[in-house]
Amino acid sequence: MSQLIKFRGVKTRPFIMAASAGVLAVAGAWYGAGLKEKQQRKQKFEARREATPADKIAILEQTRSALMAKKAGLETKIAEVEARKSRPEGQKSMNVGQGRPF
Repeated sequence: MSQLIKFRGVKTRPFIMAASAGVLAVAGAWYGAGLKEKQQRKQKFEARREATPADKIAILEQTRSALMAKKAGLETKIAEVEARKSRPEGQKSMNVGQGRPF
């Protein structure tokens, strides 16, 4: 039989075994997630490679429309910040009470 290591009267082997099992579970989950991500990336690449030119154009148009929507939102925020900067310090915001910080 193996001798149990005691630390302040507490048997440490069960704790070491439990910690080891936990580390193995986390490492396995991490490794599995990496494999899944790699497989999904490969499938996405294959789908892009096999897409017809019309499909590629449609994907690019969708991406462009999403980027244009983001651009419009950012331009609105920039205009609000510039308007706030140009107001005198004593003047209150028009958006008071709407729950928006800007």
